[in-house]
Amino acid sequence: MAKYVKKICNICNREFSCRVTSGPAKQQCSVECRNRHKYNLAQKRFLTYPECKTHGCKNKATRVGHGLCETCYYRIRRTGSTYKKNPAYRYITGAGYVTLSKSNHPLSDNTGRIYEHRYVVYNYYKGIEPGCFWCGKDIKWEDAVIDHLDENKANNKIDNLVFSCSGCNRARGAMLPFIERMKETALDVFIDELKKHRDNKNAKS
Repeated sequence: MAKYVKKICNICNREFSCRVTSGPAKQQCSVECRNRHKYNLAQKRFLTYPECKTHGCKNKATRVGHGLCETCYYRIRRTGSTYKKNPAYRYITGAGYVTLSKSNHPLSDNTGRIYEHRYVVYNYYKGIEPGCFWCGKDIKWEDAVIDHLDENKANNKIDNLVFSCSGCNRARGAMLPFIERMKETALDVFIDELKKHRDNKNAKS
């Protein structure tokens, strides 16, 4: 017949019963307390680790055999060196946009980077908000969208960029696929009708 003994959990201090076996006696009352006990032991071991041997790194050398922290250990596996490279000044994102490292620029994000097209337009207007190119609406820099007229995200010449509100940007984006699939004769009719529509609207106003 199995024998049970009463014990006090060394984590939550609750009394519990455990079966007497030939193995080590249980010290925790539940899985949660056992996991907490393992976590406490890991934390104690962590405090005994020396600092990473990389110059200037203050992390713990959890890769004991190498004397390195996790970050430096994987950096040396990726690049062959623990030297932390500075971010590239000019970088092309996966979406095709060009970003620049400009930590002191008013429009840079919290990583110190700014899209090149926004940087070019901001400098061209010297920080002044010119209003939406399409509708003339007044907008702040933080709300503005910069349109690439030729749809080439890497062509950031000033004559290819216009300051736009989000409404006009969305409308233009939705219109482009329709225009692209038009026949040449249909496109001419479409442009003529747009001009007539606007002239009629201006006449009524």
